[in-house]
Amino acid sequence: MKVRINAILKTLTPLHIAAPGAFRLNTDTGYVEFESAGNKNSMTPCTGIQKLRVTGSNGNISMPVIAANNIAGRLRRHAAELVLKALRAKGQKVSIQAYSSLMCGAATGAPDSRDLSYAEYKQSADHPYLGLFGGGPRMLSRNVRVMNALPVSKETAALMENLTHPNARSYQQDVNRLTQAWTFRHNDDLMDLSNVPLQEESIENYVEAIQSRQVVIMNEKGNEDENGKKRSKTSTFAFSSLEFVIPGTHFDLAFNLDVANEAQIGLFLMSLDSFVSKERMGGHSRNGFGAFVLKDVVMTDEDGKETNIFDSNGRLNQMAGSVKPYLGAWAIAAANLDTKVIEEMMTMPTIEKKGKKAAKAEAE
Repeated sequence: MKVRINAILKTLTPLHIAAPGAFRLNTDTGYVEFESAGNKNSMTPCTGIQKLRVTGSNGNISMPVIAANNIAGRLRRHAAELVLKALRAKGQKVSIQAYSSLMCGAATGAPDSRDLSYAEYKQSADHPYLGLFGGGPRMLSRNVRVMNALPVSKETAALMENLTHPNARSYQQDVNRLTQAWTFRHNDDLMDLSNVPLQEESIENYVEAIQSRQVVIMNEKGNEDENGKKRSKTSTFAFSSLEFVIPGTHFDLAFNLDVANEAQIGLFLMSLDSFVSKERMGGHSRNGFGAFVLKDVVMTDEDGKETNIFDSNGRLNQMAGSVKPYLGAWAIAAANLDTKVIEEMMTMPTIEKKGKKAAKAEAE
């Protein structure tokens, strides 16, 4: 069974998905640059975001991206949570290895070297979770293909062609105006002598302690750090910056499912709904970052029929005629879930280790 789901992810608050590497904020232009010898000592350190360089009509463009593995990993965890909830309702629990495989796709860094038999393949392929997200020591195939989420724009429409959302044209935006960077500072109340009366009343041996701390900070400021800056490692003062995608940005999401049965589609739809209702994408959620909503969620069946499957509140419309059969199949499958198959396919086999002498004797 093949089903395609397209959606528009709209950011409601700033989105920050950190990229590895060193970056600097050019406060004159507002652009974030890779750190180099030329800007290392003159620009503010910045935590950059993940971007993808694409070719547009005006040359190469770096645009923000939500990586496919980021989205797939989050959906996997929501599906696993639904499976575990169904098992708990029957009074069943899983081993810690099976839990890790369900949530993370693997229990350890080493795969199971045993060949997969046809019976095991068939058993896992028909399983509502294993046939959908796969993983585990047996390296089961994931049958949900997730695309990198790129901002909806003329450039991405030309790049992705028929993979774009059917209504992508309605959400196109200028890719050169989707990111910003903020500077921020972390203050040091002791160094700034903020509210001295409170410090005097609250800190043991205050006069001796504050004077000793000031001496240490002044000595540290007399020496340059590895970046050539005169900073104190004792003080909590810091000045940095953060890059983010602005609220109101539209990303194009796409999922292709090539699965064995309706229950697997039902589980995916419920996982997508859970993803929307519970997730915050990226980092700094404690500061309100990462809120989003899914809009214009379209499911296309094997016959090419398109139906909108989310309601006006941005949640799965579980009463929609195109959705109900899949959810019904998942409900039946959930009631029949058992830990046996999960434990067999998602944990490493227990192998008894024999002593060297016993192994040598057996070989002789």
